Amino acid sequence: MTDKPIVVGHDGSESASRATAWAAAEAVRKGVSLVIVRCCPPVQADVPHLVPLPRSFDEALVEQAKSELQAAWEVTSAAAPTISVSTVFTRAQPVRALVEQSSLAQLIVLGSRGIGGVTGMFIGSTAVALAAHGRCPTAVVRSGTPNTGPVVLGVHDSLGAEAIEFAFDAAQRRDVPLLAVHTWQDRTLATGFSPVPYVVDADVVTAAGHKLIDETLAPVVDRYPGVAVHRVVVRERPALALIEQSKHAQLVVVGSHGRHAFSGAVLGSTSHALLHHAECPVVIARNPV
Repeated sequence: MTDKPIVVGHDGSESASRATAWAAAEAVRKGVSLVIVRCCPPVQADVPHLVPLPRSFDEALVEQAKSELQAAWEVTSAAAPTISVSTVFTRAQPVRALVEQSSLAQLIVLGSRGIGGVTGMFIGSTAVALAAHGRCPTAVVRSGTPNTGPVVLGVHDSLGAEAIEFAFDAAQRRDVPLLAVHTWQDRTLATGFSPVPYVVDADVVTAAGHKLIDETLAPVVDRYPGVAVHRVVVRERPALALIEQSKHAQLVVVGSHGRHAFSGAVLGSTSHALLHHAECPVVIARNPV
């Protein structure tokens, strides 16, 4: 694995503090450094009829942001003394700053909620942008996450090698099993009268799912002989199956086909559902393009 640092975005919120603690623990497991990034873009006061904000207000925001960043560094350095912890303060927008940092990092970590408990700043545009344009996996850390359980990997026929590698490495470093989950659904044939379900032999489909898992993991599994792999093939929508597994997992890993667009569709419905409803941290590993 790479010795590049882990980078965590911090906005002063409790969610960001939890994400920073998780990122520090991950850095300790991997024996790499941690970089805490605080973005404080200039206040925009160009809305018509608004009185321009005084420079002192912007200076106060900068001072507060730097103070919170320093506090985050102190807490993290004390909690993880075996690794190097550094900080980056920037006036750039979070998306731009973290996408740039992703080219130097092995993992970008974000909290699930921004300041004031408003979901959107990180789970929304920033996470989507990183999945589309980032050059390393992105982790979103939700609150109340379990510390035990397996690493769960969502498996499909186009899953990229980066997601597989990340999941196996995470399972090995945690000394837990890897739960490879593949899902399938009934299909219907549209007729002139009503939808007619295809006749599906569940045993045949399940066997094919196990085969797909084995073939997908084959290039990696031999390099992680200490990781026990459990296979789950279930008749369910992918998002619902993975959310259910997240209740008893400490990490869920999925792939992403970033298409260089700041569009919600780039993550797909499964990744979006996981970011909002999973009960453990979620890692989205973008396929190289």
